[in-house]
Amino acid sequence: MPLCLVLLTLVGCSSGSEETDAPALSVFGVTVSGMNGRSNPEGVALNTTISINFSSALKRSAFESALSITDPNGAVPFEVSYSNAAATANITLNDLAPMAEHQFELRTGSLGEKGERLQEALTFRFTTVADNSFSACTSGTAACLRSFSIDANGTGHGFQFYSNYDVTGDPEQVWAGIKNLIVVVHGQNRDADNYFRIMNQTITGTALEGKTLVIAPYFKDDAAAGGDELFWGSSWRFGANASNAGTSVSSFAVIDALINEFTGDTRFPDMANVMVTGHSSGASFTHYYALSSEVAAQHPGLNFGYSVLNSQYFFYPTGQRFDESNGSWSTPANCGGYTSWPYGYDYAPAYLDGVEKNEVVQRLSAVNMTLFHGENDTSTTGTLNTDDCAAVLLGSNRLERGKNYNNYLNTYFSGNHTELITVPNAAHDAGAMYGSSAFISYLEGVISN
Repeated sequence: MPLCLVLLTLVGCSSGSEETDAPALSVFGVTVSGMNGRSNPEGVALNTTISINFSSALKRSAFESALSITDPNGAVPFEVSYSNAAATANITLNDLAPMAEHQFELRTGSLGEKGERLQEALTFRFTTVADNSFSACTSGTAACLRSFSIDANGTGHGFQFYSNYDVTGDPEQVWAGIKNLIVVVHGQNRDADNYFRIMNQTITGTALEGKTLVIAPYFKDDAAAGGDELFWGSSWRFGANASNAGTSVSSFAVIDALINEFTGDTRFPDMANVMVTGHSSGASFTHYYALSSEVAAQHPGLNFGYSVLNSQYFFYPTGQRFDESNGSWSTPANCGGYTSWPYGYDYAPAYLDGVEKNEVVQRLSAVNMTLFHGENDTSTTGTLNTDDCAAVLLGSNRLERGKNYNNYLNTYFSGNHTELITVPNAAHDAGAMYGSSAFISYLEGVISN
């Protein structure tokens, strides 16, 4: 009798069908800190439990051998307990790395107590919250104030800003999980602490909370600056150089430096969106910064947006201005300087030395900018509505100036990426503007992912 027939007679021929014929082990549910594990949850606590429900009791040694949990630094230790007659595995994780993406994998194999086989690997990821020591600063207190060094002609000068995470404390800290950077610029009162507090209130409870770095730069005046700190006169909002003797640091260059520092792949590997925003004088700063800076082009992998709230100044590259009395565009007469910066490109700040006007005009068409104006921000007197002739040519009040500028762009720059959103029942109030449903909806839609 041939050998194969002998073997068939004794044991039968095998083609590996035992594994495929084995009963299936099914996964009925996965939770991570009570959240659906299959949805790749974010905001997972640093001490947490992953629970997995199976169709049959588990063979404990086989299950634990097939299980792997890793973070950017390697394997993560775990402990497993069993419930529901060993059909539920409860995986305890302690002291997880903050703000880090973790990978979970349960490999296929005979994991059931009676040989039941998991046919398809179970894989998902989850991201942890920030360490409490980094997440507590949202109120604008001195504890949230950070220091940064700016080089000027070979000399380091100090600059301070508020931030909700201590991004300057440990230069080796990897901020995995931070996907958004919001730079919120104060108004003429230089109350960076107040704007910092308002922005943190704005993102609380939204999809941005826990994965957004909020920075509020503090452009100090001479009286507030100490030691080697940079300080500015009122033209900080239009990109002027600091007033320190022998320096040539534009207020725009400071924001460039902050964005470059806090979007790098090494420390912020998940950064995806950058939003620069401001209200009133901070809105003017944001508008002119968006048109002047090349920082967005230096980070092609990031999504940049600019939101301008209740500004009274706007850049017009041509001489046309809107005449509200007759609803038409015309070239004004008898107003010297109405094409000078910040109204036009003449006498632009040193930050733009070597930059042709046409480059700025091209950005005007390409930049993603949203103008927000309170429907009640209609004062026609005082500092809320500057009344020199060049400013009056922009419009009769802040609301009309925003409308006129949006009209100008749509008339002369078709295809631009600027839009106007009017906020109901809001006047010249940063809290009301940033806290409005219109702004929150916009923010979540533009930079949340």
